[in-house]
Amino acid sequence: MRTLTVVYDPDCGLCAWLRRHLANEPQYLPIVFVAAGSALAVERFGEFGRRDDELVVIDDTGGAYLGDKAYLMVLWGVRRYRVLALRLATPLLRPLARNAFAALATGRRRLSRLLGLHGERALADDLGQVRVIGCTRANDAPVDATSTRLHAAQAARHPDEVRWLR
Repeated sequence: MRTLTVVYDPDCGLCAWLRRHLANEPQYLPIVFVAAGSALAVERFGEFGRRDDELVVIDDTGGAYLGDKAYLMVLWGVRRYRVLALRLATPLLRPLARNAFAALATGRRRLSRLLGLHGERALADDLGQVRVIGCTRANDAPVDATSTRLHAAQAARHPDEVRWLR
């Protein structure tokens, strides 16, 4: 096994936060995150790619893991959590881990709301409503801040043509 692909719910704030957190953790093998229901997930994994009700992990050999097995595989792939994954997989702790992961999966949206975590689509919708105010030139003509650049030489020759807004 050389890679793991995690199919996660992008509308779940907790899931999106965990994706970002785990992606930044040192890993024993690359972990790729794919949003459930995305064209890529459905194309690569069929019905597994459509599931947003349960965590799905697929390895590069075609093995698919659901539920508590999926959580354990993700933990196993991350350096910081591998020992925890191995302990939770023991016969004594496995039933408790299964119950904890099931509770987390069932209550993840409620927990997201309580923690103020937003899914990726909700965050994109919120950011899409932000009004961006650009810069203006001395003559108050609007400037498109993304496409207009003033070279240092021009600014040095014509310092009165540029005014910075705060």
